[in-house]
Amino acid sequence: MSIKKEVKPLEKKSLRTKFFVNSPAQFSFLFLLLVSILVPVLFVGGLVYFLIFTILAYQQTVPDSIGVNIYPIITKTNIAIILGFIPLFLLIFAWGVTLTHRFAGPLERLRGEIDNAVAKDDFKSRLSVRKRDYVKPLVDSINRLLDKINTMKTSS
Repeated sequence: MSIKKEVKPLEKKSLRTKFFVNSPAQFSFLFLLLVSILVPVLFVGGLVYFLIFTILAYQQTVPDSIGVNIYPIITKTNIAIILGFIPLFLLIFAWGVTLTHRFAGPLERLRGEIDNAVAKDDFKSRLSVRKRDYVKPLVDSINRLLDKINTMKTSS
């Protein structure tokens, strides 16, 4: 036995109030975004450290003046990576939540409206979305399908 929540039709000029929709699609999009951020960052960071430690390994054969000059560079690199990565990660995460919400929010609401129409056997109602939603072409196609189903039901 499943409990289905009632989804209200979209009112004009309604704003999204939740940024985390209980939707697997949003979490999948967000996960892909975070992985696509972390993999290159970790790869480039690993290469930078490989370069730095390779230079330090050869320090015994290089004069001490070069080794003394490299140590402050390593310290500044660590500080730049730490201080730069955290706000950048938070900024990209916030942007990712916003983008995934623009995809997953309308999909979740659309799924709820379709479930309500099917449960009520109401093929006269139409699905509604905002003008700028990315799923508008899909909703228009579903509404045309509902029109055809409604026409077929009334003619038979």
